Formats: sequence, structure tokens, C-alpha cells
Amino acid sequence: MITNVDNLGLETFTIQEVCKATGLSRAFLIKLEKTGILKPYKIDERTGYRKYTLFEISNILQYRLLREMDISQEEIADYFGDRDRLKSIIERMRVRQNLMQRAIEELELRLCNEEKYSFSFIDLPDVRCYCGTEKFVTPADIEVYTARLVEEAVRLGFTRLSYEPLFSIRWDTDTKMQGNPDSPYEATICVPILLEFAMENIPRENHIGHIETIHGGRAFSMLYHGGYEEPGYFNDVFSRLWKEIKDRQLTTTGPVRCIGIVAPYVGLDIAPKDYVFRFAVPVENSPK
Repeated sequence: MITNVDNLGLETFTIQEVCKATGLSRAFLIKLEKTGILKPYKIDERTGYRKYTLFEISNILQYRLLREMDISQEEIADYFGDRDRLKSIIERMRVRQNLMQRAIEELELRLCNEEKYSFSFIDLPDVRCYCGTEKFVTPADIEVYTARLVEEAVRLGFTRLSYEPLFSIRWDTDTKMQGNPDSPYEATICVPILLEFAMENIPRENHIGHIETIHGGRAFSMLYHGGYEEPGYFNDVFSRLWKEIKDRQLTTTGPVRCIGIVAPYVGLDIAPKDYVFRFAVPVENSPK
């Protein structure tokens, strides 16, 4: 098997030619060389001229592709320097891929000016959260409680995750009616956080929240663009979700994760009609 430059009899190229072939500057290639990520095939000890082959050009293009995919410099160094760590790099790339898919779906739905549903299968991550559980009747109830919980998380010094929005976990959405004061529904509000210290170091007095890992996995997702002005508005929305689950003959394995997509990114002062919600239900028999 031919595996090296000498066996292939490859030509060598100057750094100017490589710059043109890869679209990168000479200064940038020198910088990559100094970091140890990518090196020329040969450097003339007398003149300092660098020589590259197609192997180096391919690696440089691979580096550029990874950077355009928002892979960090450190991760790329692992990629080129320690192929045994490829599994962890692939997992991080899959997380980014999932986030990108979700973001595209959400933004596309916001383009519409009317109520709309969109369905797909997604992979939800495991998320460490500051959580609080309470009973609610109206969307206003859940908004007030969520604000209190997030304020508490800030006071405790937690770092919010920028890439995971606030969400709630809802049980019995197929039967429990929202907006019924005689039978309020229970929900757990979850604030995704970066956990930097142990739970035992957090005082428990007068706190409504606790730390919990919310497990993810394969889920059936319904994106909904529309308002939530009326107390029982989501009754019809949840009915639509469960109808789709039944029609597709899906087997659910957990409660509904309700994600108010817009609020975490643009603040709290949002017209109800501009919200995009994601309702995600863990399932066991989804297509890949």
C-alpha cells in the first residue's frame, strides 16, 4: 500500500502556490506552522524556503473546513495530533450539528405570519439545570415563576448556557387541561447551567430551586409558531402534538419538554404572536 510522499513521487509546491490553492495567506500558514498544527513537507535549512505536497495541501483544506464548521483551534490540534481522540471530537461535532438543525428550523418558522406547525425528530442533549417544580394554571403563572427561578440562579452565581434555552417539563399534556383553576397542572422549570461547584456548597434555605441533570435522547419534535394569549391556548396545541404522535404510532418514554425558543435570545418583551415553541417528547421507535 502506498502511504508516503516518496513512494508516490509527488511534486512539491512553494508557499505562494499553496496560498493560492488554499485561499489562505502566507502569514496564516506560518502561524499554523508555529502552533504545530500543520507543517510543510520540507524546509530548506539554508534558504528557509518551504516545500509542500498534496498531503499538506489536503490537511490545510481540512483545517479550513473544520474552522468554517466552528471547530476550535484546540479541537483541531487534537484532530491532527491524536487520532485516538476522534470519537470525542465527533461527538462534539454532532452536538453542534444538532444545534444548527434546531436553529434553522426555528428561524424558518419565524418567517411565517400565521399559526404553523412543523414536525421532525431531534436528539436532545443531557443538560445540567437549576430546576424548580410548581403547579400552574395560566402562561402568566409560569412566566412569573420562571423569572423568580432564573433570578435565584443568578444570585447563586450559576453560569447560564448560551446554547440551551430555558424549558419546562410537563406531564399529562395529553389529558391535563391548561387554564383550569380547579385542576392546575404541574411543571418543572429548567434553567440550563454550567455547573462549576458541588451541590453541597449551595445553601438550601429559602430556595425554590435545585440542581438536576435532565436526560436527553431521541425525541419527536413539534415546532409551533403562534400566540399564547388565552389561559387555555395550549390545549389545542398539545392536542395537535398527541394526534401526530398517535398517527405516527410512536411510543413515548418520558414527559414533554416545552421550550420557549424566542425568549432566551431576545429578552422578555416579546409580542405573544412572535413566539416559537418547541415541544419535544422522548420516543423509542423513531426513524434515524
